[in-house]
Amino acid sequence: MATGLENLNIYQMAESAELEFYKLTDKYPKDERFRSVDQLRRSSSSVTNNIAEAYNKNSIQLKNLPTNQK
Repeated sequence: MATGLENLNIYQMAESAELEFYKLTDKYPKDERFRSVDQLRRSSSSVTNNIAEAYNKNSIQLKNLPTNQK
């Protein structure tokens, strides 16, 4: 069984979406770069960051459980 953050389907989907947002926002006009583009890029990277944070928090909690509770 594959383990790890990179093997989660939801993480892979979020990562793909983040890359798509970066490609799409490259086509925005220059005057939008510091408003809409910045916000879209930061929010799209926030999704992958939140998934990674939750994954790591959960894996740490599982490691701290006694063996009979896993």
